[in-house]
Amino acid sequence: MAENRALHELLPSTPALYLWRRRIVAPERSISSADACEEWINEVVEQPAARIKRKQLTHCVWTDGLQLGGGGLTPEKARTLDEAVRRADRRKLFVRYVEGLSQFTPPIYVGQTGDLRARVGQHLKGDTQLYSYVRDTLALAWEDLDLRYLQVSESASLSDESRVLLELLELITQRVLAPFGTERPG
Repeated sequence: MAENRALHELLPSTPALYLWRRRIVAPERSISSADACEEWINEVVEQPAARIKRKQLTHCVWTDGLQLGGGGLTPEKARTLDEAVRRADRRKLFVRYVEGLSQFTPPIYVGQTGDLRARVGQHLKGDTQLYSYVRDTLALAWEDLDLRYLQVSESASLSDESRVLLELLELITQRVLAPFGTERPG
């Protein structure tokens, strides 16, 4: 019930184009603890931007287990990180820098809806494929994601022309940003 109240206060029930992307936020202890900082940075680095379990590309070509981004540090870089985060000033620099990478993370999902509040509620409750992609495939939680949206109308209804334009914007966004969690292209 609290979730529905929060959605009601935060999101409009109007047509919107929206996207989910990864948010990178350091735990507070990362600033005060070199070990916590190093552990957090390693977790961030290892997390892939996308995973595609199995997808048919053509009638005879399948991807299986494709991962984009992620992976651990080399032993040499791990030693460099360990040494760097031992100094408080460098630790703070590393934390702020890695958090700042959030603005460059690719979107996980792009969609459009006639009712943003209801659609986000469906995602959060697990009524969509996005839920399992985020949780099971990427091993992320909703708290690890940012929702960005463009409200395209103040009213809950769209004309046929506006709906077609919204679908065009969705497709353009998908083509430019290539969100891997989106199953249906625009």
